[in-house]
Amino acid sequence: MRVAGLVVAFGLLAPAAFAQALVNDGKPMALQIQAKHANGLIVQLSGIQAGLSETVITAQLVNGNRKKIALAHTPRSTFLQTPDGQRYALSPPENNDRLEIEGRTKLEGELVFLGRLPEVDKVTLVINEDFGSTEEFANLPKLVIPIPLAAAAYTGESKKN
Repeated sequence: MRVAGLVVAFGLLAPAAFAQALVNDGKPMALQIQAKHANGLIVQLSGIQAGLSETVITAQLVNGNRKKIALAHTPRSTFLQTPDGQRYALSPPENNDRLEIEGRTKLEGELVFLGRLPEVDKVTLVINEDFGSTEEFANLPKLVIPIPLAAAAYTGESKKN
């Protein structure tokens, strides 16, 4: 088949990028990771699962501050990063594209990062890289959270299927 000057073949061959193994063979892994920010934000990560086109992290985000905060100031400011520097952008909920959390409330759910995460032994969750702050008064908290993916970092029990 020819589409706009390109030859498209249908067959069993796959590009090398899709031949890479997924983290934990794509099976869910339970995590027990907690990070705190000086402004009262608590990030608890309880699971991760790599898929063919996205990686999902199960999280609880607690805003201990009285003011509203945002965890994704710009579309590219919050992401997962592999040791070799590859970035996987957050796909925020349609109704909350800055991932805002009202004061003294929490969000529980799944953070979705776009792209196929290759088999690596760790990733880093970066929150508000561009304009974030580590200061106590920050309404755009900046956090860098290492997530080890080796067997010691997780238990065999996960909430995701």
